[in-house]
Amino acid sequence: MLIAKERPGVYWDYDASGVLWGSDSLKQVGIAALCEKGEQNRVYSIRRISDGKAVFGEDSIMAGMIEKALINGASGVKAVKAGTEESFDYEAALAALEQEDDLGAVCCDSTQGAVLQLLKASAAAASDSGRERVAVGCFSGEDPAAFANQLNCERMMLLCQAPEGKPAGGGLLAAALAGRLAAAADPSAALNGAVLEGITGLSKAFPEEELDILLQNGVAVLEMRAGRAELIRGVSTRTKTDGVSDRTFHDINTVLIIDTVIAGIRASLKRMLAGARNNEKTRSALATQTAVKLEEYRLQGILDSYRSPVVAASGEDPSVCVVTVEFTAARGLNQIVIQASITV
Repeated sequence: MLIAKERPGVYWDYDASGVLWGSDSLKQVGIAALCEKGEQNRVYSIRRISDGKAVFGEDSIMAGMIEKALINGASGVKAVKAGTEESFDYEAALAALEQEDDLGAVCCDSTQGAVLQLLKASAAAASDSGRERVAVGCFSGEDPAAFANQLNCERMMLLCQAPEGKPAGGGLLAAALAGRLAAAADPSAALNGAVLEGITGLSKAFPEEELDILLQNGVAVLEMRAGRAELIRGVSTRTKTDGVSDRTFHDINTVLIIDTVIAGIRASLKRMLAGARNNEKTRSALATQTAVKLEEYRLQGILDSYRSPVVAASGEDPSVCVVTVEFTAARGLNQIVIQASITV
């Protein structure tokens, strides 16, 4: 693998495989939404609910989304006005958010399929540039399971409900979930039962049979329990690879773990780059530092296991060395099955 870039730095590539047959926490949330106030395509850094209302208008959907993201744990919000109801450009607004380094999740107020496709593409583009994040959207169409299959992206979570009494408020749920993701201290912890603060009711509930279909197809579903909105299971829309059912990325935790580990190794090795030579001594030091970082993640429970890193000089460019890592991500616990043999 040869990186087609000239800038000195630590670059990366990974692939993940699964069985087809069988603390960098407290990040910020990026929001693109429509509103009357504010400057279009400018990135506003918001850390207080009152500031969001002052900049974008107290009753705007943007201010509401900022509030939901902050009360659910985001350390801050990077907010971009995508335009007004009469004139808007979500693609430009999302492109502005792609340049932000410290986002754990991005979302938008639109529940239309075309805009959610843009949201997915933006999260993927930013992640490919080393600004890893996941996207959270809410779909208001007739068949959310089919749309999730169209998205089929490990970096995208899709909701399909709205707050009770706010049929156009799907973005509020997306922002709340994005805040919850940004606040996650442990990327391997299952999101089952995660509470979304500030949500007092949902537009609809699903019978168990329909619920299973939605989850199997990568749609994240909320339910009300004891007056609180809870995420039943944190699933991504990635359910297939080359048309074959693949649950490798079914839980959003998989990509969160990969992002955490790769970003951590990248930052650790970057500190060793200045003045280094591509010789055996340097490569040995890189392997050692990488192993130390992997062991740190194993002890934290983020990884189940890993193999010793392999560091070698590139055969295509003598100024490049390739660090190969292989690890097994920890899995969150989603179900406990009790098998009982009873004699009467």
